[in-house]
Amino acid sequence: MKFTFFKKKSETHPKDESNEMYLNAIIESIEQIPFAIGNENVCYAGLNELAGYLFLQTIIVGKLKTKTFKGASLNITGDEFELNLKSDMLELESNSSKIANRYITPIDFIINDNEAKKIDKSKIKKVTLIVKNLTIDFKCFEGINDEEE
Repeated sequence: MKFTFFKKKSETHPKDESNEMYLNAIIESIEQIPFAIGNENVCYAGLNELAGYLFLQTIIVGKLKTKTFKGASLNITGDEFELNLKSDMLELESNSSKIANRYITPIDFIINDNEAKKIDKSKIKKVTLIVKNLTIDFKCFEGINDEEE
């Protein structure tokens, strides 16, 4: 008897399609425009100032589920620059959502004025979040609503 362990290649990848549907559901359910999108997560971001200190506030919505006391890093690579931002707090935790298999992870990053001026979505090539032993790559969101910013 002969066994074959090869499977036929399918024209579409069900995992890719389900991830795309998952990400679209997140984007449609939140009124804000995403900053960047990964394979399983959507990153919302904005600059904010508190007591004279500037922060890049991010909220990661998706499958990222983490709890750490070691903080996180956000690396932003763009045209002729690279920013390596550290979270302002070491303790981070994802919160469950009312929607199954969706988590919300708020992370604030310390940033200065010069670094903040470099954050222009049209010049950013890659955004990488590092938390615990996870590395999550994002690309800047380029949706039709992006022009309204």
